[in-house]
Amino acid sequence: MIQSFNRAIKLEDMAEGIRRGAPEIIEDYPTDPRGPSCLMLCRGPSGIVYHVVVTHAPDVRLITVYRPDAGRWSGDLRRRIQ
Repeated sequence: MIQSFNRAIKLEDMAEGIRRGAPEIIEDYPTDPRGPSCLMLCRGPSGIVYHVVVTHAPDVRLITVYRPDAGRWSGDLRRRIQ
């Protein structure tokens, strides 16, 4: 969680974006050593767009949250730039 604070993402904004912001799974990591997980594109109520990596249900755990770097992602922030 400390990383999300360092990246200026409010906890409340992140939680609302995941709960009600219709997050979209943009990458799946079925063999992640931390457990099967996925990368989601989220929008918080304040309009901030961010990526969230979480493990799959039933034991959902937050791995990381960050604002995607426009130089490393497509214009819609859904695909990595190779």
